[in-house]
Amino acid sequence: YFLSFGFLLFMIGRITGSILMKYFKPQRLLGLYAFLNCLLLPVVAAKFGWISLIALYGVFFFMSVMFPTIFSMAIRALGSQTKRASSYLVMSVAGGAVFPPLMGAVADSYGMASGFLVPIPLFAFILYYALKGSEVES
Repeated sequence: YFLSFGFLLFMIGRITGSILMKYFKPQRLLGLYAFLNCLLLPVVAAKFGWISLIALYGVFFFMSVMFPTIFSMAIRALGSQTKRASSYLVMSVAGGAVFPPLMGAVADSYGMASGFLVPIPLFAFILYYALKGSEVES
């Protein structure tokens, strides 16, 4: 039931995030959500019991808007290169096949909680991308 609740929060986050993007710039919302995940993951890793579980649920919620927002920001203003760029972005999902085993290896070596520290640099890069890296050059 715990995982099902996490996916429910992911769905709720996707819906509410879409609504919030009508009022806030997608870059700002993506940056805020990435920043919050950077704050929540150490709480998950700290093994605070129920507090860590709630933080993990927060990670589910705040990850919800990341892929569609990054995708739309990345292909914006590409003109004739949009199709090619979108195909590269879809292929980049394969990165999701690399980091779970890395998290597992860290968890096997240092404990399950430590594995939750692995995604922090990834969310930090998403934060950078949202605030600076996604600016379209003229």
